[in-house]
Parts: sequence; C-alpha cells; structure tokens
Amino acid sequence: MKGLSFQKGVMFFGKHYISICICHSDLQRVYVLDNTKINLGKITWILLRSLPAGYQAGLFLLMLMLAVRAAGGISLGAWETAGLPFYTVLLIFFGSHFMFPGEWRKFHGAEHKVFSYKGLKTVQNVNKIKKAYITNRYCSTNIVVLYFAGFIIFTGLLWIPAGLSSAAAVSAWLNAVLAFAGGVWLRGNSRNPARRWVLRISYWTQKHIACAEPSEKHLTAAVQAYQLLQKKERGYYGNY
Repeated sequence: MKGLSFQKGVMFFGKHYISICICHSDLQRVYVLDNTKINLGKITWILLRSLPAGYQAGLFLLMLMLAVRAAGGISLGAWETAGLPFYTVLLIFFGSHFMFPGEWRKFHGAEHKVFSYKGLKTVQNVNKIKKAYITNRYCSTNIVVLYFAGFIIFTGLLWIPAGLSSAAAVSAWLNAVLAFAGGVWLRGNSRNPARRWVLRISYWTQKHIACAEPSEKHLTAAVQAYQLLQKKERGYYGNY
C-alpha cells in the first residue's frame, strides 16, 4: 500500500483500488476508485484543483512559459525560461516538495502516522495514532533529499573542470536519474551506515519541512481512507 497526501485530503493506493478522503470544511467524503490509468488522471485533476489559487497560478505560468519556449524549438543546451537555464525546471520540480501549503503538510503528517502506528488503525484509535512517528522510511522525501545532496556534490566536483554553469546543468539532469535509483537503494538494510545517514537527513526534513502535526480532522481522514482501501482490497478490515 502507498499513500499520497494533498491539500484537502489523503489517498491510498492498493493493487486494484484507490481510496480517497476529501475534506470540505467539516464534511468528509470517502470513496474508492479502480486503480486504472484513467482514474490516475482523475486523481491528478483532484490534486491540482485542491491547490490554493496562488499555487495554481504559479503552476499555470510555469507550464505556459515552457509551452511557449518549446514552440520556438528545443535546445537543451541553450533553452532558457524567463532568463533561467532550462535545468532550473528540475530544481523547481524537486524543490516543490519543500513548499507544501499548510493543510497539505498536515495531511502528509497524518498519512505518515497512520503508516507508523502498529495497532489497529480505526477512528476510535485516533488519539493513539496521533502519538505515532511522523516520519516514514519510504516517503518520497528520500528522493528529494538524494537529489539535492547529489546536485551539490556533483556540481562541486565538476565546477573547476567544466565551469559552474555547465557543472550545474549536468548535475541537475544526472541526479534526476540517480535520485530515483537511490530511492530504490534506500529500501535495503537500514543498518548500512550510508543509508542511515541519508535517512537521518530525510527524517529531519519530513518532520520539520514536509510534514506538520495533524489535527483530529486530518488523522480521521487518513484513517477512513486507509480503512476503505483495506476493505476493498482484502474483503475485510485488518492492518497490512
């Protein structure tokens, strides 16, 4: 099972189904979708619509600038967007993980606590779940941390022989691949010193930047979505 938080709720993904809990003021709507490509598109739309207006405007502006520039021809070596090198789009993409709106961070924290809690994940146990760890070993924050750590290291190594601009460009693209490979590597034995060092940084980032302490509303939403997916995937309720 995998989780995904957003500005107005939490989603959980199973092999066959996707459960969603969307919060509107004090109302919560919980439902399930088949895990299909079409419904993944619907989920993307739900996520985008939930963003605050300022975030939507910024995303629209970024996509518009890229589309206009692409229409004039693509040259990765010289392509600039609003006076910035094209590779800065990658930095913005990965860096957006550190710019979640407030409610998103709380739902993110709730998602993590549901995974961390080892007891029965029910609404009746929300107060116990609230005390669980807000960090998650398999969070996408791992990939973001690896990306920026690699970006800094490779840019530093290539700076003198290639120059700062070329070094940053190569590093930005190279680490887009290496970070995802590193995310798979992190799933190995956590006693490995290198893995423990990366996870320590990721946990700090999750706790202080990517997540925030959830309220009962956020935790209840996460638990309800989790329960619904359990019932649909397994035919009965019980922890994974």
